[in-house]
Amino acid sequence: MPQTKPTPLSEWLHLHSVSISDFAKEIGVTRQTIARIARHDFEKVDVQTMQAIVNRTGMTWESLCHGEPENSNRRTGIPIIDYVIPNLIRDLSLQDTVQRYRKYISPHFTCSSPHYFQPAPGRIGELWGIEHGGTINGEVIDYSRGFIDWETMCRYNLPDMDQAQQYERYTTVESIDIVGKPGDRDTSKELLVVTKSVWHRPNQTYNMPQTLCRLTLENPAVTASKETPPRIVSWWWIELPSST
Repeated sequence: MPQTKPTPLSEWLHLHSVSISDFAKEIGVTRQTIARIARHDFEKVDVQTMQAIVNRTGMTWESLCHGEPENSNRRTGIPIIDYVIPNLIRDLSLQDTVQRYRKYISPHFTCSSPHYFQPAPGRIGELWGIEHGGTINGEVIDYSRGFIDWETMCRYNLPDMDQAQQYERYTTVESIDIVGKPGDRDTSKELLVVTKSVWHRPNQTYNMPQTLCRLTLENPAVTASKETPPRIVSWWWIELPSST
């Protein structure tokens, strides 16, 4: 039966400004097929079609086959957080991210990761490297303080124009959870966010490792609203081991 709320695929298409027609053409199926899957209005779909969607978006079979999957696509239920976090993560590779999301960032913001001092070949290797002392867009990467600020984090996430190969990046936020025991929900300032990215260029698609982000807010998550937007103080992240 069709879903009355957005499905994970329809949300992905909307978040990345990809039309149903363009998406269908890219993976070689009809517009009607993608429209039915996006509405979750289907009883059976060709396996090759579903796999092509998984490969292109980085989404899971569970997300595509179930309107409201139990193990992924979780959200906090706090509208401003569930809207801002996926959009911020999607836009990290854009030039205007620093100013566009400034009101959601604390003046004391820091970003840190155990990967900062891990050699790139131990991570993603062929696509990119963010190791200390490397360069991105001519800037030497500096993690000597053990963390970076908001402006630096955004610069380090821009496409590296020094690289010969450029990729389109598509990121799916698989889950956003408030950290803590059930009784701690009203006071918790911690969010756990799991993301998955696909890097794409003509005839090549790379599924990147899942990334776990632990975000610390200035105030309890449940108090966030349009009038009192959430402000991130700390952004800690790590890539999760791949099962493939």
